[in-house]
Amino acid sequence: MPSAVSGLRSPDALLEACRAAGETDEAYLRFHWGRFQATRELIADALDRRNQRAVRVLDVGARWLHQALLLTADGHEVVATELTQGFGRR
Repeated sequence: MPSAVSGLRSPDALLEACRAAGETDEAYLRFHWGRFQATRELIADALDRRNQRAVRVLDVGARWLHQALLLTADGHEVVATELTQGFGRR
């Protein structure tokens, strides 16, 4: 796991990792932090019940990659994508 994403347990730690890789939307991250953590906990609880440690995750609608970075920090293999508003229109 890349050291830049290990130990992401606070919004500030995630902001630091995002800024090291480029730019991010701090207000968006702080607003959605609770949802990111809830998703993390749901995955961890499901894996605990199955005696698994990590899984492969597809993060569709990844926006700023905040959730993808958190799940990577937890040891998951993450593929993330963001579809633009006009995707698939002719």
